[in-house]
Amino acid sequence: QHVTSEVTVTTIPDPNELIRAKVERARDYIDTFGWKVFVLGRDKTPLPNCSRCRGEDWTHDRENCECLTCHGFYAATTQPEQFSEWMELHPDCTLIAVPTGSETGIFVMEYDPKNGGQESFDRLMQEHDPIETETNRSPSGGLHFVFQMPNFDFGNIHGKLWTGIDIKAIGGL
Repeated sequence: QHVTSEVTVTTIPDPNELIRAKVERARDYIDTFGWKVFVLGRDKTPLPNCSRCRGEDWTHDRENCECLTCHGFYAATTQPEQFSEWMELHPDCTLIAVPTGSETGIFVMEYDPKNGGQESFDRLMQEHDPIETETNRSPSGGLHFVFQMPNFDFGNIHGKLWTGIDIKAIGGL
């Protein structure tokens, strides 16, 4: 009798390689689309980027903080070197974010499969032509579809048009 055993080897990615990949993706957004970028933590909270705010409770009111240029979309940049510096400060950052709304000229439709978005998205695709636009996978397994902002402003719409589908515009990310 011949007995074999299978061994599964999991390679842990090099953290520096992950950082380089994020910086390159951010550079693509900047160079290809002219989008500003910033970093987000695992819980989608903008990370503090100045020494003053990193030392405080960084969940404080970022909109009214004196360091407006260090929090989330207030700090979004088109400078790859700045983004790279943020990644060095926050190597565990998981998300590259792009501000939405009239300032950047884009809005995003996101569907979230865990909140019924897959069913809503499938129904929309049966009723309409396929979506042809910049598309990114979300951490929850859904998709972000990026569209040009119309010539009027509107805010975020969470699950009101379709279950599990959010529209992110002014004030979104």
